[in-house]
Amino acid sequence: MLTSDLVLAGSEMFKIHPDVIYADNRTAFVCRARFGLYMAFYLRGASKTQVGRIMRRDHSTVIHGLIRADRMMKKDDSFKRVVDKLVNMHVDLGHREKEQVE
Repeated sequence: MLTSDLVLAGSEMFKIHPDVIYADNRTAFVCRARFGLYMAFYLRGASKTQVGRIMRRDHSTVIHGLIRADRMMKKDDSFKRVVDKLVNMHVDLGHREKEQVE
């Protein structure tokens, strides 16, 4: 599974179109999905800079999103379950994905 596959899986779980996740949309439900994906990539071992490249954001934006995602995971069980599913999906982190991440 490539990084784009994880974004697609996340978009399905959060019930939002993948293109909207990458867009400059700041509505709550879009940010929720985006922050969940930041956290999933980060917990899977990507650096903040790598998450930024994958998600087309600056690493400082990713840092803010990770802080928000951490808070959401502590307060919202459904959000935590979705992030946990994304983190634990069977994914081959082989050579092709590393090329996209780096």
